[in-house]
Amino acid sequence: MEQRQDPETPDGGVVQQGADPVEAYSPKGISGLSKVHTFSRQIWVTVIATILLAIVPVLFIGAWAMSEVDALAEVREQTLLARALEDEKAQIAQEQQSVTVWDDAYLATRRDDQIWMEENLGVWLHDFYGHDQAFVLDAVDEPVHAMIDGKTVPPRTFNAEKGEILPLVRDLRNEVAEADDPGEAGVVNFLRVAGHPAIVSIRAIVPDTDRLSYEPEDVYVHVVLRYLDSDLLPRIGKRNLIHKLGFVTKGQPLPKGAWLPVTSEQQGVLGHVVWERERPGLAVMRRVAPGTMAAALVLLGLIAWLIGNLRGAIREVHESRIEIQHLAFHDTLTGLPNRNLFNDRLGQAIAEVRRGRNRVALLYIDLDRFKNVNDTLGHPAGDELIRQVAERLAAVVRETDTVARLGGDEFVVIQTGVKSRRDPEILAERIMETIQKPFLLHADQAFVGSSIGIALAPDSTRDGRELLRMADIALYQAKSGGKGRLCVFEDSFDDIVRRKRSVERDLRTALHGGQGLALLYQPLFATDGVTLRGAEALFRWNHPLHGELPPQVLIGIAEERGLGGELGAWILRDACRTALATALPLVSVNVSPQQCADPDFADAVLGILAEVGLPARRLQLEIAENTLIEADDMVAAAISRLRGEGVSIALDEFGAGYSLLRYLHRFRVDRIKIDRTFIQNMGAGRDNDAMMRVMFDLADALGIEVVAEGVETDGQWQMLAQLGSPDLQGFFFSRPVDAAELARIVQRAPGGAIRRA
Repeated sequence: MEQRQDPETPDGGVVQQGADPVEAYSPKGISGLSKVHTFSRQIWVTVIATILLAIVPVLFIGAWAMSEVDALAEVREQTLLARALEDEKAQIAQEQQSVTVWDDAYLATRRDDQIWMEENLGVWLHDFYGHDQAFVLDAVDEPVHAMIDGKTVPPRTFNAEKGEILPLVRDLRNEVAEADDPGEAGVVNFLRVAGHPAIVSIRAIVPDTDRLSYEPEDVYVHVVLRYLDSDLLPRIGKRNLIHKLGFVTKGQPLPKGAWLPVTSEQQGVLGHVVWERERPGLAVMRRVAPGTMAAALVLLGLIAWLIGNLRGAIREVHESRIEIQHLAFHDTLTGLPNRNLFNDRLGQAIAEVRRGRNRVALLYIDLDRFKNVNDTLGHPAGDELIRQVAERLAAVVRETDTVARLGGDEFVVIQTGVKSRRDPEILAERIMETIQKPFLLHADQAFVGSSIGIALAPDSTRDGRELLRMADIALYQAKSGGKGRLCVFEDSFDDIVRRKRSVERDLRTALHGGQGLALLYQPLFATDGVTLRGAEALFRWNHPLHGELPPQVLIGIAEERGLGGELGAWILRDACRTALATALPLVSVNVSPQQCADPDFADAVLGILAEVGLPARRLQLEIAENTLIEADDMVAAAISRLRGEGVSIALDEFGAGYSLLRYLHRFRVDRIKIDRTFIQNMGAGRDNDAMMRVMFDLADALGIEVVAEGVETDGQWQMLAQLGSPDLQGFFFSRPVDAAELARIVQRAPGGAIRRA
């Protein structure tokens, strides 16, 4: 929405273009007491009488003005609400089109692939978009798949709804038969279904490429419903600052307040959306009315003061309306455009793209390490950081660009006039550079970074919502590759996100039921190769579709999708139970950076130990070297508390990163695990062996035990024994084994060597 300069009124007030008369109204000044005293007593009486008579029209004008303000406020709310409902219809249709115009959808429905339909045309629409119901109908309008409230139900469930919906299906089929592109055909309308008002959207399931051919009369159709009387109306009300939004069906009495009819082409008026209307005029009238009534009883000066006060009140109403309008389209914390104004600006930019007059880039920005600022310095510091980031972003972009805050630590930039793909990349690099500079927050210094996803129009799309989705996917890819990166959307990203979403969904199911999840154990021996010191738990998942997934990939997806803590707790609990059942002296469990950053990390570990009944001294947590380097005081406190309770802490991959003495001093670990690359290069060069001796000497000086992992040959074992390594781990002694084999190893370990070549 373009902002226009408002002309000033002679008294310094502001009148908006197209404003109503009340906003431009300014009462005329009247003579003060000094002039009145120059009149004779007779004239004074006449003036008083005249002024008293003038009070009545003044009161009338004031009441009229306030009622006009209230009426305009109600019209504004009705306009906003009507537009919001139409936007919801368009959004639901767009969301549905993203899965119906698709080769895979066309093939899966034809082969009656219920699992695929559930994951893409049914339950997924509820989980990802909040759709209440979804149905797939075959070429003769018989249901083949059904979803209600996020659960797959028998297809015949549709029969309870089809009386109201089938006329719309017939309209769609007529549209498809006449359309040049059936994928663009769609029917969306309000409808009363099973006694409840709903948005019903119907689209044909057709291929998105020319590889598949079909006849329009044989297409399957997809039906989705989103009920108005669920959580949809409250969300619309909150987004548009409309209070107590609800729905009253046809025939029920309308409550006091404002209302908007909801009509259907097939069923007429379905009911009314009702809400508590804003009445700024009445509020002002209640404030000034007592003073106005008192004006009839006071001297001329007091009456003039009251009239001036009335003028000030009208100005206050005008200013409050301007403020309300500003709040409706701007973020209260930063003053930047909010999502409403961003959508409007993006719509204007896309309109120029479609006319061939512009090329637009959308930059989706997310702050790195923002949560650490909130956790360590508090939410007021976090708010101040957001304000300073907004100022820096506004200073970096051009006046023709738009910076908006979508919420939390997420910002977007609409860059217009883009000449090449490199233009948004240059802007993104400037943004990352300015955000990397330190922030001063209430006498504390904080450092954050940023990750940026970029999408271009018309290169990738000519649709605003799709452009935002693509920028979000590009941001997801940037963050998945590490912090402080930018990424430009590529067509292949959609498939990557879809595959990751599928793995995430399956992992959630597996975590709840335990299907396919397992732990293997890599035994840990003393230098003699006989004495069993413990075992390291290694996570494995035999996926029913993809087979055994690499643990690094799986754990990475779990952490990206917010499942890192839940997966870590499952691994820790299962490993502790195995250690208890097998009488294993020590079980070692790897801990991810996401687990360490959890404020409740120490409580969660100690809680699992108490639940299982395993003594803390029999648990060792392995933390990667880079995790400690990026850790804050909260992580240090958690490690200190766990060590105080008896849990051992091992520094994994020691020497592979950038460890310094100050990290070992700060975190006080119990063991360091020499990275396997040093073990594999033993005897291959003087530098590697010298580094090994330094690490052993350093550990000895600090009183830290050493574990050598990745031992694969007898020669490596002998050289490590000479260096004095107390604990050894690797395929030379044992490959990873399951819990049953681990129990047998524990039983026979004291009797003799159990090395395996």
